Amino acid sequence: MALDELFLLQLRRLIGSATVGSLDRAAAPPALRDRSPAGPPLGRVPGVAATRGAGAADPVAGIEILPEYEALELALREPSVPVVILSGRAGTGKSTAVRWILSRLGGRAAVVAPTGLAALNAGGQTIHSLFRFPPKLLQDEDIKPPSSNRDVFAHLEYLVIDEISMVNANLMDAVRTFLDRHGPQRGRPFGGVKLLLVGDLLQLAPIVEEGDVRAYMERHYRSPFFFSAKCLETMPFVAIELERVLRQTERDFIAILNGIREGSGLSDAVERLNRLCVRSMPAANALEIHLVPTRAKAETINRERLDALPGPDAIYTSRVEGKFKLELIGLRFSSVAGARPTNPL
Repeated sequence: MALDELFLLQLRRLIGSATVGSLDRAAAPPALRDRSPAGPPLGRVPGVAATRGAGAADPVAGIEILPEYEALELALREPSVPVVILSGRAGTGKSTAVRWILSRLGGRAAVVAPTGLAALNAGGQTIHSLFRFPPKLLQDEDIKPPSSNRDVFAHLEYLVIDEISMVNANLMDAVRTFLDRHGPQRGRPFGGVKLLLVGDLLQLAPIVEEGDVRAYMERHYRSPFFFSAKCLETMPFVAIELERVLRQTERDFIAILNGIREGSGLSDAVERLNRLCVRSMPAANALEIHLVPTRAKAETINRERLDALPGPDAIYTSRVEGKFKLELIGLRFSSVAGARPTNPL
């Protein structure tokens, strides 16, 4: 694997080590702080960070600048590196690093995440919202030209994808295809847009539906994770890991999470969590919401509760218009005095 030795040397001087993919350039990268963004700011576009205006509060005031942050800036400014991966366990300040690097770059950056909650926490929007992708396994015909936000992609410089561990390979390939077609620089990887992929790869994995979707993913990709995307197989990259825990509160809880993350001390971690969280089970007929880690577990609980209801099954016919994935489900109504079945949806 050919490496740009001067670039790698600068990274190692900052953080001691770095994971670097193959780089094409042999010349030294330009100076770290002597570059300024060109072009007009994007303005108030959801999920897009623009240059901070005069008099606005400094979003990075009081942040301790770690060597990893400077290495992150160096990597993002290096023309021959289209993809930078920023990882780290809980409490290492990944969100803080993103906030700092966006203020340093000063250019036009879109911040996205795979879910609505993750996007809210990152201060951006969902991937599907920004790219107008339908919520399904994506094919070429699903990747449409931008309409109302065409100027966003015409001037976009950086794309930050938070919670990258939850992004599947098919979605990653769709992002590449979209940017190749509609990014600011045709013919360059990702349309000339630099990607910053942020997250902990030992946390939540992509959700892949059973059936045809899972079969397709298994046929086309080595794994469902983003790094198995076709577009990243030969893509130069730099990976930087944050190791120092910055969060001063909830240190015991962070220690539990890290133990589970690394698969060490699991018995102790489970015992402590159960002691803090588990209480007596509710009565069988109690109306209570169960939060579970997988869809399969939720479906099992729902099916058990449905089967436990008295009364006969009821099946209704309906008229469907448009494209939907149809599943036949049974409805059962309890024979409570005075109760009437609701209208089927």
